[in-house]
Amino acid sequence: MDKIKIYHNSMTYSLLGKDLATQSLAHAYLIIQPDDGLRAEYARYFVMQLFCTKHNVCGECDSCVRIEHNNLPDLKIYPKSDKLTVEESRSIVGDNIVRPFEKDYKVYVINDIDRANPQSQNALLKVLEEPAESSIFLLTASSENGVLKTIESRSKKIIEAPLSSGAIRQYVTDNHNDISAELLDNITIIAGGRLDIANKLAGNNKSKAMIEDVTNVINNLSSSAQVLQYSAILIKYKNDLEEMLDTFLQLYLARMEDWAAGKDAKVNTAAVVMISSLITDCKAKNKFNCNPNGIIDHLLFGILEAKYICR
Repeated sequence: MDKIKIYHNSMTYSLLGKDLATQSLAHAYLIIQPDDGLRAEYARYFVMQLFCTKHNVCGECDSCVRIEHNNLPDLKIYPKSDKLTVEESRSIVGDNIVRPFEKDYKVYVINDIDRANPQSQNALLKVLEEPAESSIFLLTASSENGVLKTIESRSKKIIEAPLSSGAIRQYVTDNHNDISAELLDNITIIAGGRLDIANKLAGNNKSKAMIEDVTNVINNLSSSAQVLQYSAILIKYKNDLEEMLDTFLQLYLARMEDWAAGKDAKVNTAAVVMISSLITDCKAKNKFNCNPNGIIDHLLFGILEAKYICR
């Protein structure tokens, strides 16, 4: 599975397709997409869909190819650096009165509008209130929190849901090698529907090793005699303790769902509740710069205690 296929199943693709079919394009769209691996891609595919000869992001027609290579004069992409500036907003307002060179519309893509400060967003209000008939504005954001209500109210909002576990599994399988079935399951769980997280985990040997080591502890830790052995394995992640603790938490929570479904989860719901509280305590200790070895030992003995009490 590639990202265009993922886009074809998105809310953005569906809604823009309906607007194109009914000739009811909005002058401004706001895509809320938390996934860092898809947000900018969705913006590009949106423009492709708008100008594609088939309106389906074929990736082959002249418009799609030129947009892919950022070679379309009627496409303006901002910000030019880290985040939108007041000067860029004013430039957009001024450029808005210039008619398109080739296409029926001039499209302004403004990525990560939620990262722009209020002054930069306010400078856009005039053009969003009174846009040229031939202008379409596409704003993207990771969440609604940083977007001014005045910007939000002047845009057609599209909120993208997390990807399905099936889509994550298929993408990882198609784009990464040497991923075992169990590791694939666990990457999918940890990703939580986010392709950026799945890609990061599947493409990082240290992250993959961490997931496998954590899984080994969850599956096999059964006596205090094993604590020294597993502690020696986990200490190599002392500089990534927060990530390791999050991995334990997410995989244990998934085991709770397995237990509820009648599967062999190695641990029951009551134990997972205790272990979740234990992990929170370990995170607090980590923030106070407690000794990593002590935190890991505390975690492992705590897991054994929870499993014994709730057996």
